Amino acid sequence: MIWDFIDSRKKNKIIITSILSCMLVFLIMFSSQYDAEISFSKESGYYNDAFELKIVGGGSGNSIYYTLDGSEPGLDDYRYDTEESILIADATMNDNVYSIRTDTTVAFLNDLMETYSWENPKYTVPDYYVDKYNIVRASVFDKSGNCLDSITGVYFIGFQDKSGYDGIYTACIVTDPDNLFGYENGIYVTGSHLTAI
Repeated sequence: MIWDFIDSRKKNKIIITSILSCMLVFLIMFSSQYDAEISFSKESGYYNDAFELKIVGGGSGNSIYYTLDGSEPGLDDYRYDTEESILIADATMNDNVYSIRTDTTVAFLNDLMETYSWENPKYTVPDYYVDKYNIVRASVFDKSGNCLDSITGVYFIGFQDKSGYDGIYTACIVTDPDNLFGYENGIYVTGSHLTAI
């Protein structure tokens, strides 16, 4: 074999060069993945006043997309422009979307609630704006459309002026609205897989 005819010094140079090349490729791959990380300019939480939110990071050559409805961002959603920001304000005056639905399992099970509930708390569609908060989800994609990083932020604006929130702890679980209200998979609607209780 040719390898047998190469002297030991040249063999060492080839081995060292191969190892360094592999390390360089690994470092480039690792650093490009690290550069793609994104974050928000403000942490999730309660804020007294509206503010401008920025998405930081993403790496060069990548694109950031975001949503404001809790859904996972994709390439068809809002594309983030680093020269602009996202206004985060009190969302309460936005239209009621989920609280006005009448196809939820609560509505479907009214007969059972009348039978088994002590106070029979029938659900009625609110005729007022319910308190709401802001959900911002962002993802960074490379040129091939691969998602490199995703983040979620939840912002409560102006809740210091609302009643019923003093001294409470808040835990937020965010999921795509289709997981809650989708006809095929939603857990809060009667949907396509109706089962008897």
